[in-house]
Amino acid sequence: MTNSFVPSDPAGPGAPSPQPGAVSLAPWLGRLWLAEPRSIDGLEVCPVLLPGDPGPRYLVAREAAKSGTFEVTEQGGGVVREVIARNHGDVSVLVTDGSSLMGAKQNRVVVETILVGPRQEVAIKVGCVERGRWRPTSASFDVSPTFVEPALRKHTVAQASARGQVDQVLLWADVERVACFRGAHSTTDDYHEIVAGHRARAEERARAFEPVPDQVGLLAIAGGRLLGFEVFGHPEIWLALREGLVPSYVLSAEMGARNVPEAQKGIVAAEWLAALADARVAVHPARGMGARLAIDGPDFAGAGLWADGHAAHLAVFGK
Repeated sequence: MTNSFVPSDPAGPGAPSPQPGAVSLAPWLGRLWLAEPRSIDGLEVCPVLLPGDPGPRYLVAREAAKSGTFEVTEQGGGVVREVIARNHGDVSVLVTDGSSLMGAKQNRVVVETILVGPRQEVAIKVGCVERGRWRPTSASFDVSPTFVEPALRKHTVAQASARGQVDQVLLWADVERVACFRGAHSTTDDYHEIVAGHRARAEERARAFEPVPDQVGLLAIAGGRLLGFEVFGHPEIWLALREGLVPSYVLSAEMGARNVPEAQKGIVAAEWLAALADARVAVHPARGMGARLAIDGPDFAGAGLWADGHAAHLAVFGK
């Protein structure tokens, strides 16, 4: 395995949460290592490792929901771009962007990672991925193990970071684009129904990317283009989410890497990671706990959450 660069300043993993403004992620990213890449059908995945002392082990939303200590409901009679999360437990719950919320009045996708503290209620920013339904099928949402693919998330994350909410019309257009590519149909224009017939194959192919010790995420490249860089603060969080997350990258890779700029072709994983260390990072107050990060570079954009002196979640996608 190879480490791609040296941290640019001496701030350690126990450093306090950054204050609003611009910061460098290089010190924390400098702790990461890239394991040997694995490739299948044009998709190259490098496991991202975090040796040594990881960050806190938060519960992920699905774990907490299954235990009965966490719930997500519509806000009042229903608001398309916002739902309510309630943590009834004593451990903070991580709700990651790209997570699927199924049921209630329509299926949604989380567009901003938040950390819901013990006994805390937080409004979650979401987007609708089921345009043709506005009627309740359940009293609360099921926190699905599946993730929406990066082809959609790269827009929702950037919009949520820049504007505080998604462009719902563009998100519906992205869902329609996936439906056209897949040749699939849904009576309610539901993203999950559209990809359901392809999800099993993606899950089978994703088994080629088995986890390795100390893994906290991945760096995925398709056709020389950065498909996504996604990491968490603790290996157990990665293990809790990977079975729903990795197939989403496989699905996006199947859509191809068309129109890749010549300058991006052939860029290797270590070079992408070094570029991420030089990205512009703006810090904003977060809903819930921690600080929200907006990440921007010449060929990528993303977001993250910093909490307890660690990166709780970073998700960056190629432009």
